[in-house]
Amino acid sequence: MRNFFYLLVLATFFVASCEKREEIVLDNAAKLSLSQDQLVMIEKMDEASKILSKMVLNQDVLNEVSAMVNKKMYSDDFVFFEDLFYPQRNALLKSARMDFSVFEAEFDKNYDLLGLKSGAMDDLKNYLIENNLVLYVPYPLDDYSSDNQIPSISFHPLLNDSTNYGYEPIPPSSGKSATMKSYDVVDINEEYSVSKPLYLILPLEPEDPIVKDTPIPQPKNKLDEISIGHVYLRNQLDGLFSGGSELRFEKGGINVSADGHVTGVFDNILGCNISRSTIRYASKGWEKGFVNLNAVWETNWKPEELELVFAVWEEDDKSERTLTLGGKTTYGTDVKLDSFVTAKAGQEFNYTVSKKFYSQDEVIYALAWDRNWFFATNKIDNGWSFRGAFTRDGFSYRVLRNDLIITMKHRELYY
Repeated sequence: MRNFFYLLVLATFFVASCEKREEIVLDNAAKLSLSQDQLVMIEKMDEASKILSKMVLNQDVLNEVSAMVNKKMYSDDFVFFEDLFYPQRNALLKSARMDFSVFEAEFDKNYDLLGLKSGAMDDLKNYLIENNLVLYVPYPLDDYSSDNQIPSISFHPLLNDSTNYGYEPIPPSSGKSATMKSYDVVDINEEYSVSKPLYLILPLEPEDPIVKDTPIPQPKNKLDEISIGHVYLRNQLDGLFSGGSELRFEKGGINVSADGHVTGVFDNILGCNISRSTIRYASKGWEKGFVNLNAVWETNWKPEELELVFAVWEEDDKSERTLTLGGKTTYGTDVKLDSFVTAKAGQEFNYTVSKKFYSQDEVIYALAWDRNWFFATNKIDNGWSFRGAFTRDGFSYRVLRNDLIITMKHRELYY
């Protein structure tokens, strides 16, 4: 999923009762660390969370949000507030022949939950739109029992991406006093999400991770195309409020210039954004935990490329890290290195590739893959199976780490 904009805030809060407005108190140190814009964003996300805590008691609101999220318009399971308020501005929603009008009507109806003054409702709606705020559904409501599908509401945490407070709605049927402020304040984290569904309000960065394809080489009589097939991630790599995990698969090899200068390069990066719900399914050993990436990793693994570097990391904006790894290859043809030296075809040499990336964790996997080893192990039992099968689509499961399993597809192409 796209990286989320982090707010560094120290906060405390107390609750007099569910019938009284909660007070959020920022200490002096926190105020000094925040810009005025950040203080306003905290206030707006909190206000919207309280309004949503009443709205989600309406099943039509839940149905509309689910319908939008399930259209998979974006890189993760979220929808922009602009889509929710003004679906007619979104070409995909406009052409869907569905009536998306409930969310805005209910928001307008319940805005006085906070005792807002006249005009404040439109100000809040405009703020949510103009600041690229989204409503994120980390796990589908139908993952929970039919009597437990009213989501609690929270927003991006104050100091980290893993825990915050939030609002758990009190249904009228609960026996508690049902007023416009009927909710309990609860701690929201990954553990809470196991037993209770969630809607999270998150500020989104404007840029998207991109998937780049490798340049297609000049035609040969035979090409050995290698693709990443299925991906099975069994552990959450980010905190709850950072959304799903953004895996990046990279291929390292060499570039030989016309004058024979050899450079080790990472020349292909594949993005694989996996939602939190899919990761949870994989952790339970379910079929729907598989992601069918089906993306080309190497357009033609030539016989003279004795080794290619395979690397995986999870991308975020926490820390800059550097990956350096060596491989081995040969010249495919005679190459004149200078006026006196010519490298013969088949002559072996080593190369080094280096890559800077951003992640809160170390690289997940990095290894120089021997070409012969790869083909020898791509259709055999490598020690991991799913429901008794050690292959998927005819290609072996490969365990990159205990919580990350992939398949690699091979296709022979002739020209």
